[in-house]
Amino acid sequence: SNDYRLVYLPSHSLPGDLGGRLTRLFRERPRWPHEELMAYLSMTGETADQLTAFFLKNCRLMTDAQGRKWVTPMVPL
Repeated sequence: SNDYRLVYLPSHSLPGDLGGRLTRLFRERPRWPHEELMAYLSMTGETADQLTAFFLKNCRLMTDAQGRKWVTPMVPL
């Protein structure tokens, strides 16, 4: 599956705004491990409350049978 495709995404090459960054990340991969996605989003300088609100509005969180948390976009890109 594409979930484990290795892609180099330095944070400085991504858009600085949350919406642009999220769109770019989901164009690279249709779903992300929660920890990885939050690491990319937290680099924008937003507060924890702003990140949480943005995440809840724009993302879906799923847990697989092995207990791993995955994130997909709320609206398909």
